[in-house]
Amino acid sequence: MVEKKEDLDVLDEIMVATILSKAECQLSDPIIEKPYYLYQRSDSTGFISLVEQEYWDYNRFKINFIATVFYTSAGTWELKP
Repeated sequence: MVEKKEDLDVLDEIMVATILSKAECQLSDPIIEKPYYLYQRSDSTGFISLVEQEYWDYNRFKINFIATVFYTSAGTWELKP
């Protein structure tokens, strides 16, 4: 039986994918299949970081954790399954 996704779940996935596709990544050589972390700044720009969510001072840096992502062998970023 195929599970029907709720409209809000689909919308949430689309929004995260959009942030991920535009996210800034200053990592010179990301490691394939290593977890990285996607954040969004208060100005709505995104970035990928090695720093896990529990180590940020969210009030100081004005960011929000969005998702855990992985760098693939195809050279793309994907959400954690």
